[in-house]
Amino acid sequence: MFQPFVDVCLKYDKQSEAQKYLTRVKDDLKVKYYLKLGMLEEARNVATEHRDVQALLFVQSRCGTTKKTLSDQIDATIAQLTTKK
Repeated sequence: MFQPFVDVCLKYDKQSEAQKYLTRVKDDLKVKYYLKLGMLEEARNVATEHRDVQALLFVQSRCGTTKKTLSDQIDATIAQLTTKK
């Protein structure tokens, strides 16, 4: 519902304004929008809350070499999620 507002804010490079609408974005799209804003840790937190391994892998793919610690934390979270039944 609020995705268009975030998209317009991003289009005009108004990241702080976009963050105001992020909490109202549909849950299944929050990871995507956090990544668009470069907020990797927040994206990881949302994916973890939803126990979404695919979203965690997507966040991890955006970590690159500069975010090794975050990537390692995602590995640990994925391991926990996939071993629990």
